[in-house]
Amino acid sequence: MRFQKTTHLPALFALLLLLGSCSTFTSSPRGTVRPATIRGVWVDSWGQGFYTKTQCDELLTWCRDAGINTILVEVRKVGDAYYTSNLEPRGKNEETGKTIESSFDPLEYLCEKVHDEEGLRLEAWIVANRIWKGSGTPPPSWPVHTVAAHPEMVLMDRTGGKTLGEGESTSVFVDPSDPAVAGHLARVAADIVRRYPVDAIHLDYIRYPGKNWGYGPRSLARFAAATGNTQEPAPDDEAFTIWRAAQVTAMLRRVKAAIRAERLGVDLTVATIAWGDPSSESYKKTALYTRTMQDWPAWCDEKLIDIAYVMHYRDEAKPDQAAKYREWFRTFMSHRGRGKARIVIGQGAYKNSVSDTVRQIEDALDAGFDGFCLFSYRSPNSGAADREKAAQAFREFSR
Repeated sequence: MRFQKTTHLPALFALLLLLGSCSTFTSSPRGTVRPATIRGVWVDSWGQGFYTKTQCDELLTWCRDAGINTILVEVRKVGDAYYTSNLEPRGKNEETGKTIESSFDPLEYLCEKVHDEEGLRLEAWIVANRIWKGSGTPPPSWPVHTVAAHPEMVLMDRTGGKTLGEGESTSVFVDPSDPAVAGHLARVAADIVRRYPVDAIHLDYIRYPGKNWGYGPRSLARFAAATGNTQEPAPDDEAFTIWRAAQVTAMLRRVKAAIRAERLGVDLTVATIAWGDPSSESYKKTALYTRTMQDWPAWCDEKLIDIAYVMHYRDEAKPDQAAKYREWFRTFMSHRGRGKARIVIGQGAYKNSVSDTVRQIEDALDAGFDGFCLFSYRSPNSGAADREKAAQAFREFSR
C-alpha cells in the first residue's frame, strides 16, 4: 500500500511531538563535537573538581584559560554515579566523606554549560572493571552497590582472593567473562547516553588487573565450555590469555551496541595501557597484552572505538623514561588510521614540570598524533607550581 500523506501526517506529527516531550536531555542535543586536534584533560572524582556548581564553574574557567577543548569527567569511579542514576549508588564527596547532594547533578550541570560553548567536547568517563577501592566494603545504599548485590560477579585470582593490593589501595574488580557484568556496564553507559547529551562514553579499566586473575570457578567453567580445556590453565597459557582478551573485547562490543542503540553519532573512547617496552614483533608480545588482556590495537583495527587515549605517563626528567616515551611512538602510530580510531597521547602531567609536559606534547604532535590529554585536572604539573600559571603555559602552547 502506498503511503497516504493526508491520512498519516497528523499522526506522525503527533508522534514526533510526543518523542520530543519524552526526551530527558538536559538541553537540545547537538551533533557530536570532534575537534581536529584533541586538547583534553581527565577530571577525576577522587577530589575537588565537580562536586558543586562552584567547582564546575572553576573547572570550565581553567579549561578555557588552558585552551582545553575536551573534558573527560569521571562520572563512575567505583561502581557509583556522579549523576542521577537508578542503577548505581550516588558518588561521594571524598573531601567530606558524604555523598553528593541529591539536589545537584554534576553531569547535568556540566552538559548545560558545555553546550553553551562552541567547540567544547564532553566525555563521560566510566571506570569499567574496577568496581571498588579501599580497605572497607561498600556501605548500605540504594541502589545497592554491585559488590553487595552480586558478589558472584567479583573477579578472583589463582588463590581465590578477591582483592588486589592492601589497605586503602585495595582494589576489587568484576569478572569480564561474566555476561551479567558486561550487561550491567552496557546498561550504565546506555542510561547516560539516553539522558545526557555527552559527546562520548569513555571507558577506563576495561581490562584484567593481571595475568593471575580470572580463576574463579565460574570463570574457569566458562573457559572450559569455550575451549574444551577442563584443566586449570597456567597464567601464561596462550589459549587462556587469548580467551580472556576476547572477554574484554566482548564487553566493549556490548557497550558500543548499547550506546549506539540509544543515540547514533555518540563516540566510544577508551583509556589504553602503555606500560613497559615496545616490541619489534607485535603488540601481543608485550607485557601490556599478556598482563592485562587489553587488545586495544585490534579495537582500532576493527573500528570498535573512535579514540584511544594512550596513558603514556613518563617522567621527562628521567632519561630512560624520556627515551621510552618516544620509543613507543612508532608502535602507537602503526595503529593510527587503521579502522577509524584516532590516537591521543595521555600525558602524565602530574609527573612533570609544565615545560617538560609541553616538550612531550610538542614531540607527540610532531610525530602525527591526534592530540593530547592531561592527567589530571587536579594535578596539572609536578610540585607546587601555580595552577593558573600552568593554564597559561598550556594556553600559549595551544594557540
